[in-house]
Amino acid sequence: MLMESQNCLAVGLDDIEKLAGYLNRIQFVEIRFDLGLSTKNLERAKKIITILRDRGLEVIATCRRVEDRGGFTSSKEERLTLLKWAIEHGATILDLEVSSEAESLLHYKNPECRKILSYHNFEFVPDDMESIAETMVSREAWLYKIVCKANRYDDNIKLLDLNRYFSSRGQNSTCFGLGEKCLYSRAFLTAHTGKMNFYAIPEKTTAPGQFSTNDRELFRLDSVNDLTECYGVIGNPVSHSLSPLIHNTLLGIYSLNAIFLPFYVDDIEEFMEFAKRNGINGLAVTYPWKDERFYKHIATFEESARKFSSGNTLFIKNGELTLADMDYDGFAGFFEKKIHCQPGRAIVIGTGNTGLKIAAYLRSRGWMMTLISRRPEEKRKTLDFQYMIENYSWLASAQYDLLINAIPAGAFSGDDWKKIFPKKTPDDMIVVDINYRQNADPFLNTEAFDKNRKYDGLDMLVNQAVMQFQIWTGINVEAKSGRFLFQKLKLPNGRF
Repeated sequence: MLMESQNCLAVGLDDIEKLAGYLNRIQFVEIRFDLGLSTKNLERAKKIITILRDRGLEVIATCRRVEDRGGFTSSKEERLTLLKWAIEHGATILDLEVSSEAESLLHYKNPECRKILSYHNFEFVPDDMESIAETMVSREAWLYKIVCKANRYDDNIKLLDLNRYFSSRGQNSTCFGLGEKCLYSRAFLTAHTGKMNFYAIPEKTTAPGQFSTNDRELFRLDSVNDLTECYGVIGNPVSHSLSPLIHNTLLGIYSLNAIFLPFYVDDIEEFMEFAKRNGINGLAVTYPWKDERFYKHIATFEESARKFSSGNTLFIKNGELTLADMDYDGFAGFFEKKIHCQPGRAIVIGTGNTGLKIAAYLRSRGWMMTLISRRPEEKRKTLDFQYMIENYSWLASAQYDLLINAIPAGAFSGDDWKKIFPKKTPDDMIVVDINYRQNADPFLNTEAFDKNRKYDGLDMLVNQAVMQFQIWTGINVEAKSGRFLFQKLKLPNGRF
């Protein structure tokens, strides 16, 4: 009989005492007996299994061998004994890896014991995945679980489709991906008839790509269905991005049936084919894809994107992929609200798309502009002498009123910046870093700027996100929603 979709919290034996604060809307707890196995932890497990059962939760016992990417190193006899011990002390379900000696426990007779039959592949999704599923379904189990590394985004769809295969045969299943490209299959699992989502205690994942219980709340994964729209940010890297936090918070504020995912993209051709085939509704674009490799997939360019031959916001307009740009207006909104000073001499470090848009805005407001580049001679020709362009060594003796760093986070170390700015800058100078995580880039922490007014790029990011949200949803974010958003970001309300 097909069951309703359920939530399972996966935890290693060594973290079992941390469960209590993470059981909201959880129906199952998977205990990984191969992680942190000790006599002391087994005694704890015995007590906690009893507590979980008293609370109406079911307990899954799992013990993976090293060759199955688990932590169990003892003999197969000891492994079987350990799994039987778990059932005898209150666990109600065994997770058994197909084609391992533990599979013999499929025939273990205990009225309390049900079985999950699992297949894991930590390298790729096999071409003969359906035949593997057929072999599995020929063996009686309560739930069939297939988990493979998603090396391509299309692998997510192959795995999700297996859930429909099992469902069509009246069997319960949960089939999804592992790795940096697996989030789509985990997020849309229940929309494809998958029956069990696995979550982790925050910072304690038991599998690569696993959502935590905090992620479940942020992405509102319990409400994802086959009508849920999907938006996202593409980049490499992308795990640092605050865009999922901002956009999912806004989607929740306005109770929209949509989700915003971080997409790690190392092959833009492969991802764009996936996005087109699977109805991705909108994308924010970040480093390194704001260039022709991405733009060639776009059918229509809005005026904001045509003006600078670049953009960072993809949406669907009249059935076509359309590109707009939020950098110029995002910076303008931040600058006019937060800095509001008289024009003077300004320097922008970096001559990429974002740096050029910031320079264009400032020049339109009467600022005398200089751009800093590693290749000033080449850039002078490219930009037709629109700006003064100097190299980094020029900065040590330059005089200016406003300094803006517009290069990607991590391009320079703290020692690099110290060499570029070896002495204190005038106290009345303003310093801006468009990167929004100070711990990701040491620019603002440079000793030379200790006495200066300093701003990071978070306000610019939120301005961009609010404009993107309006393009995608048609909703103009109200100030009260913006204040709530900054509470979620743990920042002062006044920044909105």
